[in-house]
Amino acid sequence: MVQSLMKLFDRKRAWVRFLSYCVAGGLLVVLIATVGLENVWSSLRHLTPLSIISLLAVSIPLILISVMKWRIFLRLFGPTPSLWRLSELYLIGYFVNLFLPSQLGGDVVRSISLSSPGNRTQIAVCTFLERFTGLLAMVLFALCGVLTTKQPFFVTGLVGICFVLAWGGAGALWCGVPRRLIPSGLIAGRIAERLAKMEESLAVVKSTPLIFLRALLFSIFFHLFTIVNTQVAAWVVGAPLINWIDLAVVVPLILLIGGLPLTPSGLGIQEGAWVYFLGYAGVSPAHSLAISIVLRAKTYLLSLLGGVILARDRGWRSGASKVD
Repeated sequence: MVQSLMKLFDRKRAWVRFLSYCVAGGLLVVLIATVGLENVWSSLRHLTPLSIISLLAVSIPLILISVMKWRIFLRLFGPTPSLWRLSELYLIGYFVNLFLPSQLGGDVVRSISLSSPGNRTQIAVCTFLERFTGLLAMVLFALCGVLTTKQPFFVTGLVGICFVLAWGGAGALWCGVPRRLIPSGLIAGRIAERLAKMEESLAVVKSTPLIFLRALLFSIFFHLFTIVNTQVAAWVVGAPLINWIDLAVVVPLILLIGGLPLTPSGLGIQEGAWVYFLGYAGVSPAHSLAISIVLRAKTYLLSLLGGVILARDRGWRSGASKVD
């Protein structure tokens, strides 16, 4: 475990992390200079203790739904830790994402925390499916939005591309297409073994399609709450009410772009996406940037909570074996 964790933070990657933070900082400086610091600050002045508590409260169902969905897949392969413990691991993943690009680092740590030599691939597949079903629900939401409202051509085209790629990838995974498309001569050793184990794990999921549908339903509820989360953030900074269907279209695009593994937790990139795409929903740049800042601050608060849990555990595996 310790060796696996050290690989995520070794010195050889330190310069990459430093560079990514420089890029993120530069993007934030450009955004604030473009929008105007005073304009952003005037929006942030609307923050009150009650509004902050309200915003944090929305995180409870968001985390709980994610954990319940993750647990659906984990239970296919044996007993699982309690919802409380899985929620703690989720928060630890938030903390790790402060230092690594995108959400990949947190997902790796979540998988490692529950893995043993005999089930590493199964746990990794469960974590992947928890994320992937969320992606499918996001693009489905966005597609419904562009089909029911008039959206700019660029937004409509981007949603269409994302939908085709996501659901096309889902179809390929379900049919087992990716491995069959790779020439057998190029698959050898550990790669062939890993692919075979992944296919075995995916076969368990495919044998119980209702499990996949349940996870997709959880994902739909999750993204309903992401829209509520955005609307509450808008209220917190004093922005006018945003059209709900417009949010259903642009929030998935913002989260997808912010998930690109270029800067830690998409810092700078996601803020730019908020400003750009909320503009299509009629939100001013100052309010858009303020919304992204308070949502970022909330994520950091949750990440710090994950850091406290990590310090308490002195490692990822402590308590992970407690199942019910």
